[in-house]
Amino acid sequence: MQDSTSKRSLFYYTFLIRLAKLCRTKIYIYANGIGPLNDPSRLYPVLRLADRISVRDPDSLLLAREICKNSTPIYLTADPVFTCPIKKSADDTLKKKHSVSMYFAVSLRQCAAGKINTERLERVIRAQKAKGLLPVFVSMQDSYDRDMCEKLARKTGGTVADINNIDELFCLLENASFAIGMRLHFLLCALMCETPTVALSYDTKVKSCVSYLGSPYILDAFSFSVSSALRAIDMAIRDLETVRRTKINCEKMRALADEDMDELTALACQSCGATAKKQRSREKFFADT
Repeated sequence: MQDSTSKRSLFYYTFLIRLAKLCRTKIYIYANGIGPLNDPSRLYPVLRLADRISVRDPDSLLLAREICKNSTPIYLTADPVFTCPIKKSADDTLKKKHSVSMYFAVSLRQCAAGKINTERLERVIRAQKAKGLLPVFVSMQDSYDRDMCEKLARKTGGTVADINNIDELFCLLENASFAIGMRLHFLLCALMCETPTVALSYDTKVKSCVSYLGSPYILDAFSFSVSSALRAIDMAIRDLETVRRTKINCEKMRALADEDMDELTALACQSCGATAKKQRSREKFFADT
């Protein structure tokens, strides 16, 4: 829930919540990111309509509590991606498909907040390719990512991965030498796979969620230098302590996400039970009359 890139998405989400309330439907604002907001007061009357609110990072928790003035309980949880099991694969089909043995994964996206300096990123990627690592680009949303990934892949002699589901994404990331990218769930999945990861933050949600996991390797997507990116990659690869810490934190995130899913299921069952009761009352009324 944010209005920094566009007010339309915030209007859409708040409209759905108000409509749900009019329909007397249970409302769970589930594992959300909150902010940045130019006008936080717009959210207050909407957040207080919810039966339960959970947020996926500490920055969202602080902002949501500030907006609600402690009038609504808000719980800190984790992104729902942590409920996805990582299926370890004995044979790496992606390595066979792309005929590579040593590679690193790259995630890019176009965004309204600014334009990433692809020339600098190209120099960073070429420096890694000179070490014998093939850049493998991952398009998480083709309408925003694919064109950018394909252009940079052509320039750097890389390839664009053919990813069809999250199991294939995990497979790619767990065998990568390191990951560098912009997309939030690409970064979270890389950290879940214990892969050295450098985040290119284009939005506060990226910085908040990655730092929540204990990873310090976060660069501004629009102002990083070639030297700072190369240094961050080298440090992330050598930093075994961060890998250990993020592994422990990922397990904690999984427990939080599972607990949040249980709460969501309970609220859904409660809502379905109330709906069934209303339906039985209606049936009895029509039968009696």
